[in-house]
Amino acid sequence: MLTLWLAASALIIGTLAAILPGLIKTRSSAAAGQLETNIAIAREREGDLRKELLEGLISDAEYDAARAEIEQSLALDLDTQSSKSTDPSPSLFSAAAISALLPIAAIGIYLRIGSPAALSVESSAVAVGRVG
Repeated sequence: MLTLWLAASALIIGTLAAILPGLIKTRSSAAAGQLETNIAIAREREGDLRKELLEGLISDAEYDAARAEIEQSLALDLDTQSSKSTDPSPSLFSAAAISALLPIAAIGIYLRIGSPAALSVESSAVAVGRVG
């Protein structure tokens, strides 16, 4: 009987080990990469605008308007990005809930539809005596 409970515990721990890292992993690394990408794109667009201004393709007013638009767009992107990535609590809550509920559910299902009585030595001996 001890072997069954050890095997069941090992399976539950293995399942949790497979599921939890994805839930616990913070979004900060992905958010930082997206933040750097947004800044690089804004700098590139601003550099293109400055080049067009120096070549005389656009006027000072057009340059100022386009640069203000780039800054506003970047500020909006950065604000949206920071509000999405600052709250890792839902993933931590999910990980804690799964860690608590998975073992309880597994044991409950086994006790409900399994055969706990089949594990006892006495019931096994009775079953063997009936068969033989």
